[in-house]
Amino acid sequence: MSDPPNPPPNPPDDPPTDPPANPPADPPTPPPTPPPADPPHGPGDRLDRIENVVNGLVDIVAGLTPKDAGPTKLPWTHRWGKD
Repeated sequence: MSDPPNPPPNPPDDPPTDPPANPPADPPTPPPTPPPADPPHGPGDRLDRIENVVNGLVDIVAGLTPKDAGPTKLPWTHRWGKD
Protein backbone atom coordinates (compact mmCIF):
# COMPACT_ATOMS: atom_id res chain seq x y z
CA MET A 1 0.00 0.00 0.00
CA SER A 2 1.12 3.41 -0.62
CA ASP A 3 1.87 5.85 2.08
CA PRO A 4 -0.45 8.84 2.47
CA PRO A 5 1.04 12.10 1.19
CA ASN A 6 2.86 14.19 3.76
CA PRO A 7 0.89 17.15 5.01
CA PRO A 8 2.29 20.55 4.03
CA PRO A 9 4.62 22.02 6.62
CA ASN A 10 3.12 24.46 9.07
CA PRO A 11 3.87 28.09 8.21
CA PRO A 12 6.07 29.82 10.78
CA ASP A 13 4.26 31.87 13.38
CA ASP A 14 6.28 35.03 12.79
CA PRO A 15 8.16 35.66 9.61
CA PRO A 16 11.84 36.32 10.26
CA THR A 17 12.57 39.99 10.66
CA ASP A 18 15.63 41.71 9.37
CA PRO A 19 17.60 43.73 11.90
CA PRO A 20 16.49 47.37 11.93
CA ALA A 21 18.29 49.41 9.33
CA ASN A 22 20.34 52.38 10.44
CA PRO A 23 18.26 55.56 10.29
CA PRO A 24 19.14 57.73 7.31
CA ALA A 25 21.84 60.23 8.07
CA ASP A 26 20.94 63.89 8.17
CA PRO A 27 21.47 65.51 4.80
CA PRO A 28 24.70 67.51 4.71
CA THR A 29 24.24 71.17 5.39
CA PRO A 30 24.91 73.30 2.34
CA PRO A 31 27.93 75.58 2.52
CA PRO A 32 27.15 79.17 3.50
CA THR A 33 26.38 81.40 0.60
CA PRO A 34 29.11 83.91 -0.09
CA PRO A 35 28.20 87.57 0.26
CA PRO A 36 27.15 89.20 -2.98
CA ALA A 37 30.00 90.67 -4.94
CA ASP A 38 30.28 94.42 -5.24
CA PRO A 39 28.78 95.67 -8.47
CA PRO A 40 31.37 96.77 -10.98
CA HIS A 41 32.42 100.34 -10.50
CA GLY A 42 33.18 102.83 -13.19
CA PRO A 43 36.54 104.57 -13.32
CA GLY A 44 35.26 107.63 -11.42
CA ASP A 45 33.26 105.86 -8.70
CA ARG A 46 36.25 105.27 -6.45
CA LEU A 47 37.33 108.90 -6.70
CA ASP A 48 33.77 110.02 -5.95
CA ARG A 49 33.69 107.90 -2.81
CA ILE A 50 37.08 109.16 -1.68
CA GLU A 51 36.01 112.74 -2.33
CA ASN A 52 32.82 112.19 -0.31
CA VAL A 53 34.79 110.80 2.62
CA VAL A 54 37.32 113.64 2.53
CA ASN A 55 34.61 116.27 2.31
CA GLY A 56 32.74 114.63 5.17
CA LEU A 57 35.85 114.68 7.33
CA VAL A 58 36.50 118.29 6.38
CA ASP A 59 32.95 119.18 7.42
CA ILE A 60 33.44 117.41 10.75
CA VAL A 61 36.69 119.24 11.40
CA ALA A 62 35.08 122.51 10.32
CA GLY A 63 32.34 121.92 12.87
CA LEU A 64 34.94 121.48 15.60
CA THR A 65 36.93 124.61 14.73
CA PRO A 66 35.94 128.26 14.88
CA LYS A 67 33.90 129.49 11.92
CA ASP A 68 36.68 131.80 10.73
CA ALA A 69 39.10 128.85 10.38
CA GLY A 70 38.77 128.77 6.59
CA PRO A 71 36.91 127.03 3.77
CA THR A 72 35.15 123.73 4.38
CA LYS A 73 36.44 122.25 1.14
CA LEU A 74 40.08 121.52 0.58
CA PRO A 75 41.38 123.06 -2.66
CA TRP A 76 42.90 119.80 -3.93
CA THR A 77 39.56 117.95 -3.78
CA HIS A 78 38.19 120.02 -6.65
CA ARG A 79 37.65 117.96 -9.76
CA TRP A 80 37.62 119.68 -13.11
CA GLY A 81 34.31 119.47 -14.91
CA LYS A 82 32.30 119.28 -11.69
CA ASP A 83 30.58 122.30 -10.19
